[in-house]
This record gives sequence, structure tokens and C-alpha cells, in this order.
Amino acid sequence: MKRLVLLLWLAGLCARPAQADPTVTVKASAGLGGWCRPGRWTPVRVDVETRGETSADIAAGEIVVEWGDARVRRAMTLASPSHKQVELYIRTADARDSITVRVLVADREMATTVTPVRLVAPAEPLTVCVAPVNTWPTTGTACAATINPESLPRSWRGYAAADNVVWPSESKPTLSAEQHTALDRWRVVQAIENAESTVPSAGDVMPVTRALRRTGTAMLVYAAALGVLVWPLNRVRSRSLAVYPVIAAAVTAGSIVAIAAGRVGPGARVHVSQSAVVEQVAGMKGSSLLARAVAEFPAFGPVELRADGVDGAIALRSGARRDLRFDENGAPIVAGTYGLGATAAFEVEATTPFEALSATFAGAGVTVTNISAHELRDCRFGSGFSRQSVGRLAPGQHVEAVRQGPEIEPVFSCKLDAAVVEFAESARPVDNDGAAAIVLHLREPRTDP
Repeated sequence: MKRLVLLLWLAGLCARPAQADPTVTVKASAGLGGWCRPGRWTPVRVDVETRGETSADIAAGEIVVEWGDARVRRAMTLASPSHKQVELYIRTADARDSITVRVLVADREMATTVTPVRLVAPAEPLTVCVAPVNTWPTTGTACAATINPESLPRSWRGYAAADNVVWPSESKPTLSAEQHTALDRWRVVQAIENAESTVPSAGDVMPVTRALRRTGTAMLVYAAALGVLVWPLNRVRSRSLAVYPVIAAAVTAGSIVAIAAGRVGPGARVHVSQSAVVEQVAGMKGSSLLARAVAEFPAFGPVELRADGVDGAIALRSGARRDLRFDENGAPIVAGTYGLGATAAFEVEATTPFEALSATFAGAGVTVTNISAHELRDCRFGSGFSRQSVGRLAPGQHVEAVRQGPEIEPVFSCKLDAAVVEFAESARPVDNDGAAAIVLHLREPRTDP
């Protein structure tokens, strides 16, 4: 009888339908009308569709884009049924004529596609015309690519391959706020790239060694304290029981201090020290940012340290510069498993809405105002002005000068003793500190669109 019951139970198991994984399909297109440049950011638009039942182990996945020796990963939650569209950006000097896009779940490939691209020669101009298909006039501007307004990139990086973006003479298409911001910031980056002035590197602003020094100092103090405690005990041949409560009290006191300092426990903090160069262009919105940073982690475990409020990428400085990661919202992240006191050095290349300075012009005169909430120091005009050294500028304070020489790219610069990029982590708080060089390019704004 028992054998019969067992056979019936096994038969019932076999009769149950197997839970099938969902059907995942992926489509992709890349470039500006299919055109891209080696060494420049290229937009990749990805459509992921999921049908069928979703099993419990495939709710979280990622999109992986590969082009030459570069790879970009972006987290994605797979629900079924669902249809998601995302836009990623990839850059490589080892450019090929196709880009591969994969959808992975637990490192298992669910779908893949290959999209072709066309490479623009370095000396060949790339003009992008914005208009619905077949509506651009045949005379006038020669368009290398014509793009529908709704297909324009959502990040400044999507325009990196272009030399110019033009609109129909009779009207300008309606763009989303995100697309407007992307165009504004691309123009800032383009103006800075065309400038002939020199600016300091991020490494010259402040050595990013505060986190490393903090870690080394903490280890040295701990080792010294341990030595002071252990050395007398080694000199005592017969230890009384009273010694052990002393040891326990010292360990408890050390733990309380460590917890209060945010080094261990549930309130432990990630420390990020950064040095940045922030470049602005007078009359244009947003800033271009290049930062070097070192993060120190307080406990062993997985970490996703993200840069909030910037549009760009984070590259680890440990040699993995060609593998970039982004969270589900497109924010750049440093992801991995780190131990107590471990550090990670990385670089951030991005644009940001942060603006520290503004300028107004009146003939040869220029007025520069500190529009930030921080006091700026070591401010100065570049050569070719009636004055150079300014000193400190308090929030809201302004300074005036007269341009006296034909300086090719006049600038105004200051130093800021604060972190420009705010880093965050979902599981624990983050302390941000650092310094920045602020460079304002004093190019009088153009009046034409």
C-alpha cells in the first residue's frame, strides 16, 4: 500500500507542468542615425519585451552592451508581461561595425541581438538634422543623418559624435525637458572642448589620499593601542583573573568609539574623498565635471555606491576602465564586494547642474558673481584683464574687471573646499569631502540659436 501511495505521488509530480521561463526578446539601434565615431560616446537604444510567466529567480537582470573592448552594464527588473525601453551610452577606441546587446539574468543569457553601425572618419564632419523622416528640404544643409525629434538622445553623451545639430529653418521641433537638458549640456562640453585655455587636472586640485591616510592612521593607532595593552601582559608570568575584565573593558570601549565614529555597526559610513575640476561657460547652463575619488568602506559586504545628480560614467582606476556599470535609473555606480577598510579609486566624467559662478558683460567690462552657497577662495582673472588676483568671494559677492588684451580664451577661476559630487549608497550613509577647481570660460554668449 505504501509503495502504491509513493508511486501515485511521483506520478502527480511528473504530471505537473514545468514552470517555463518567460520569453524575452530584445531589439536595439545605435548611433546618430546609425553613425558613430571611435573614441566618442555612442547612444544605444534598447527595447526589451517579456512574455509568459516569470519565475521567482529571474526578477532581477541586466542589459549588457559590448562594442570592441568596451562593455556597459545596466541593471533591469524583468516583469512579465512587460515592455521597457532604455538608452545606454558606450565608448571605445577599438570600434567595430556592430554592437552586441544581451539580456542576462543571474549571468544566464536570455536574449541577444547585434545592431550594425557606420563609422565616421576622424576628419569627416557629422551634421545631424532634426526633422520627421522625408521632411528635410533637399537644398541647403547637407545632412549626414536625419533623426526624428522623439529619437534624440536623453544625455549629452548621445551627441558626442556630432559636429553640429541643425533644425528646420521654419520651426524647431518640440523636445522633452530631458532632451533640452541633454542638448544644453552637450553645447557646454562642446564649447569647453573647443576652448584653447589650459585648466588644472583633477589630481592637481587635491591629492585623493585622505581616505587612504585615514585608513592608515586608524590601523596605526589600533596597532599601537593593542601593543600598549599586550606588552605589559606578556611581562606578567602569573596573570590574575582581574586582567581579563580589563581586556574586556578595553575592547568594549574601543567598540563604542568605533560605533560612535561610524566605522562599524549599523550606522557605519562609507567615506568618499574627491578632487574635481568643474568647467562652466558664461551664459550656458550646467557644468562639465571631471573628478578623481577614493572610497573607503566600513564593513565586508556588497556595495553599490552611486553618483547622484550627474549625467556621466564612473571608471574604476584599477584597470577596469572599460567595464562601466549603471543602476536601473541610469545613475553611474561603483559595484562590488568590499571589506573593512578596503578602498576603491575611481574617476567620474559627467555633466552636472551645479554652477558656482555667473558672468555678465558690458562692453569690455565683465562682472563675475558667486552664485553658490559656499565661499570660494583663491579667485583670479586670467591674463588680459585689468586685474588678476581677487582672493575670496562670499556667496552672492561679485567682482568686476575690464578686458584689456586679445586673450584667446579668457577665464575666471576659484577653488572650492567642498565635495561637488554627492555619492550615496542604499544600505548605509556616505560622508563626502573634497575640493574642486572652478573654471568659468568668459566667452560672451552668442545671440544666435
